[in-house]
Amino acid sequence: MQETLKKPTTWFHIHIPKTGGTSLRKMLADNFGDSYFSAFSLRDHIKLRLADIQCIISSHWKWLRCYSDHRLSLELPFDTDLVDLKALAFIREPVDQIVSQYHFQQSNANREKVSKDTNLHEFVESRYRKKGGRAYRLQIRRLAGITQNKSIADISELIAQKKLLLFPLDQFDLACVVLERLHPLEFRDLRYTRKNKGPERTVETPKETESLIRELAGPDFRLYALAQKTLAQAAAKVFESELEQTQAATNFRNRGNSKEASVL
Repeated sequence: MQETLKKPTTWFHIHIPKTGGTSLRKMLADNFGDSYFSAFSLRDHIKLRLADIQCIISSHWKWLRCYSDHRLSLELPFDTDLVDLKALAFIREPVDQIVSQYHFQQSNANREKVSKDTNLHEFVESRYRKKGGRAYRLQIRRLAGITQNKSIADISELIAQKKLLLFPLDQFDLACVVLERLHPLEFRDLRYTRKNKGPERTVETPKETESLIRELAGPDFRLYALAQKTLAQAAAKVFESELEQTQAATNFRNRGNSKEASVL
């Protein structure tokens, strides 16, 4: 009887803005080497379609084991016969992500078409509210895609099918340890050295603005809760106790002090 050859695994890192993706790209490059490709575009708000991804896979499946792009979403051909396709994404606490997006655009006002005089509240109103009160530019909209527009239930199903790993950014170190334990052949060594960039902001978010964000970004809070749940369940499979999880995350951070670690 002829054995069925196992399909190679290809990871698609869905890089949602301001979710640690730039740092993660460097770590992925270190782990995947020549089988990794990181794409950047001045039109990164225009998502790749399913047909685009199918073309990428059909043209490069023999060597491409990991691909990162702002333009990716969950519009992926998970049923392709060429590779075992898996998606990876990090979700940031919504208030923190939106405030970080504001500071990034303020520091790049010359190219982001936003006035330096725009305050945070005005930024949230202009960028995250749409006619009829429906928010856009949210993390879930960037993750879900354009035509398929997957719901929380759809995303949960992809996680259950082990096609998607969705982790919270604020537990980045634990997520890295879990990735190393669950997929040691691909994520051999994710250690990194923290580079002190200084605080991104020191002013507390006004209560009124935080309330506005919570009003407009409701779906992102549910998505963030799902990411937390996903990591907790994955960590429970890898570690016997929360104490062991904490120790593993601490050891991971200590490993980052070595000279071989990526500087992020």
